[in-house]
Amino acid sequence: MRRFWLLATAASLAVAVGVGGATLALFSATSPNSNNQFTAGTVAIDAQRDMGDGIPGPMYYVTTGTGGTDPNQYPTGYLAPGDGIGAAHTPEGERLHRILQVENVGTLDVKLTKLRATLQSGSKYLADKLNVKVTTDPDGLDVIASGTVGSFIDADQTFSTPIEQAPTDMANLHFWVEFPLDANNSYQGLTAVVSFTVYAEQLAHNP
Repeated sequence: MRRFWLLATAASLAVAVGVGGATLALFSATSPNSNNQFTAGTVAIDAQRDMGDGIPGPMYYVTTGTGGTDPNQYPTGYLAPGDGIGAAHTPEGERLHRILQVENVGTLDVKLTKLRATLQSGSKYLADKLNVKVTTDPDGLDVIASGTVGSFIDADQTFSTPIEQAPTDMANLHFWVEFPLDANNSYQGLTAVVSFTVYAEQLAHNP
């Protein structure tokens, strides 16, 4: 009998503690995780002439003085009808072949999507006569944009195939310009100074 009574009392005490606990404050604890950081990525590209000389400057210039380069580099000289017409790797084809190197200097993957030109000074009439094609290869075969120089002025020329770049990637855009053989005397002495601009967009979430 005594043994049974002790067990029953213990059971009653356990129930009382359980009921009474509902009216007390609950213990709690927190553990912070500080210094969480969110940083937006950047889309940025840099475009420089790359003719193997390591000297910055425009792709096309008439004389070494106008190109801002050391002597005996890559001036085009004065244009004559027929200049630039010819296959790649021939003197005629290479005469007006230049390379623009585009580097992804941002932190996000990008795609190069289009090209536009601005007439800085000179003759739109001459720009409308000059033909230009842009390729991704040194043989002039993989054409991603083409037309007259004038057709690029203040008008986006979208690449037929965007060029994807991870950060620090570089892409060579090959420019091939020609002055058609049928250019007449009305073009004599004309000058066109043009700036080419390459556009990039983020690659992620951008079909």
